[in-house]
Amino acid sequence: MKTAYPVDKFDLKGFIQNTLEYCKQNVSKGIEPSSAIVISTGYSKSPKQIDDGNRDLEKEIIQDGLTLFFPFAISSLDDTISCADGKTYKIPDYDDDESAECYEEITVLPDEMNILGLTIRFYADCLVFETASHYLGAHVAPPASIDIQEKLGFLQEPMEGYISRFVF
Repeated sequence: MKTAYPVDKFDLKGFIQNTLEYCKQNVSKGIEPSSAIVISTGYSKSPKQIDDGNRDLEKEIIQDGLTLFFPFAISSLDDTISCADGKTYKIPDYDDDESAECYEEITVLPDEMNILGLTIRFYADCLVFETASHYLGAHVAPPASIDIQEKLGFLQEPMEGYISRFVF
C-alpha cells in the first residue's frame, strides 16, 4: 500500500506520539522507544538506528528529508499481534483452510525478526506512506533491512484505518 496526504491535512505530531506510546509498551525494558523508529537508508539496505531519546521525528521527516520506518505490528509470543492502533489481532491458523487465504495475501508476518509498519517521507508538500517490513538482522543472517510490503493480508485494513485516524 502506498498513499499520500498533504502535510497540512495530517496530524503528524499525533501519529508520532501514538506510535511512540505503542513502542514504549512493546519494546524491551531499557530500550529507548524512539530507537524502534529507524531511518531508512534505502530499501533492502541497513537502516540507521538512533538511541537518543531527544529526537525530533517531525523535523527528521519534514526538514531533514529523511525516510523513517514507524512500527505498526511488533510480534508477540502467542497467536496474537498487538498493533499500534491499540487493537490485538489473532494470527490466522496455517492449518485452517479458510485462514490459509489470509496467508496467501501476506508476504511477511511479524515475528521476533520482522516488524511490520510504515515508511514515511516528505515529498512535494505531502507525507508519503508505504507499508514495509523491518528485518532486524542477525550476526549469522543477512543484515538488517527495510523492504516494501504490498500484501498485508489480515493487517491491511487495520493499518489503513490507523493512518486514516490522523487525517483531518
